Amino acid sequence: MFSSQQQLEQQLKGDEGLVLKWYPDSRRIGTIGYGHRWLAGDPLVCTQEWAQDTLISDMGIAINAVYHNIPFATTLSDPRFGVLANMAFNMGIDGLLEFDTFLPLMKQQAWASAAKDLASTEWAGQVGARAIRLRDQIVSDIWQYA
Repeated sequence: MFSSQQQLEQQLKGDEGLVLKWYPDSRRIGTIGYGHRWLAGDPLVCTQEWAQDTLISDMGIAINAVYHNIPFATTLSDPRFGVLANMAFNMGIDGLLEFDTFLPLMKQQAWASAAKDLASTEWAGQVGARAIRLRDQIVSDIWQYA
């Protein structure tokens, strides 16, 4: 069972950053708080408390989605499970499930190969340093932070 929610929270805060006003992200998706998708369309402002509560809720959704859609994830250490949860938080579980080379390598515990594949993806090019940290986390099995 994943027991590193505080580490994942710290990591996501660094990766997502806190923005209290609605903005379109790099893919023009409405976003607010710690990377929360807000599709209402109307610009708005949120409080830090709302952003924190929403981060915890979104993080729980990502963790549960990994558990329910990637059965082998239960065998991973917390830092390696955290990579999958971080990615599911960022792109949604459907986006993560499209990593059809990376996920089998993670299942096989081929850490170096999984990390290399992850670093070569289009997603890695989009998120930059985040992908580098997650790549390093896979190999080292140690949490990496922005």
